[in-house]
Amino acid sequence: MLEAHPDLTRGVILGLGWLYLLLFLMNVFWAWRSYSRHEHTNVGGQDIPTAGIWAAYSALLGMIALAHFTGAGSPDTFVLRLPELFKQPADRIVADPVAYFVLSMVLFGLMIWLREWWTKPDVAWVLLNISLVFMALAMTDWDFRQIVG
Repeated sequence: MLEAHPDLTRGVILGLGWLYLLLFLMNVFWAWRSYSRHEHTNVGGQDIPTAGIWAAYSALLGMIALAHFTGAGSPDTFVLRLPELFKQPADRIVADPVAYFVLSMVLFGLMIWLREWWTKPDVAWVLLNISLVFMALAMTDWDFRQIVG
């Protein structure tokens, strides 16, 4: 049956493929930056190069981009979508104006209180990645796409 507003179309899947490819390239640059600065992080009592973490994340984004470019033929069976476990609580919070207002004020307060921590380069880069991946996942749902797109 033909839906008036399908969650995914070929165009949306291909567009998201380009977005994930851009994210891949951005994170390859960030991995190179971390490698050239010899940055390390302590995981489980062992120092590991930060570039390795960013390279693994970049590889994951590259595979996701490839999946979008090769899987655009059948939007109905495409697997990478915004999970229902996220949609239902988000809809419930946004539907209640008091909860939405309180959550907005708490997040705003946290942004002000933690502003020095948020602006560190690695933290800011992680936040940028989280927001862009969330936006990309939100584009796979018609209702969320109307908000973020």
